[in-house]
Amino acid sequence: MSMNSLVALSLLTWTIFTGVESGSLNSRINVSAGVLASSEIFDSSVNQWKATGSMATPREYHTATLLNSDKILVIGGEGFAGYMTSCEIYDPSTGQWDVIASMKTARADHAAILLGSGKVLVAGGRGYSESLINCEIYDPLTSKWHPTANMSIARPHLTATVLNSGKVLVTGSVASSELYDPVTGHWQTPTRMATARSGHSATLL
Repeated sequence: MSMNSLVALSLLTWTIFTGVESGSLNSRINVSAGVLASSEIFDSSVNQWKATGSMATPREYHTATLLNSDKILVIGGEGFAGYMTSCEIYDPSTGQWDVIASMKTARADHAAILLGSGKVLVAGGRGYSESLINCEIYDPLTSKWHPTANMSIARPHLTATVLNSGKVLVTGSVASSELYDPVTGHWQTPTRMATARSGHSATLL
């Protein structure tokens, strides 16, 4: 883990900082940070860190999403060769990473969120020479990626929050926000925030 990184330790959540991703696994937190391939597990029952399996590819500015299977999906990011499409899944029962199907679009500083269906929505981010407007959905049952509707504008450094309705609220980069409906696969534009913001956080109350 990079020495200038901070990790927030909290149960039943995953928290993103620059180059740090974590997902909770029954009071244990997996951290993958970089640009590194190494990972560590924090066990809150004994307040100790221990090394676990390394990712196949060093990366930073990626996302880590806890799946319904209790595995962790790591998506994209930046590596030594630039923006990445590659993805990996961490299995806590074995402590190992498996490379899975790549996204269609290389991206970093994107948002990834688990939907009620168990699929994962990936939205926006940064790509080669541009901010990204497009979105993709990963299906863990088939291990395949599928395109879904684009947002109305490109958004890097965004947040995605699942609401009680099952829709996803996306905010960031500008004052506007968007709502994704996983049933229809389309976006709606609600009212704007009072202040444009980026690199922020969003929490469901």
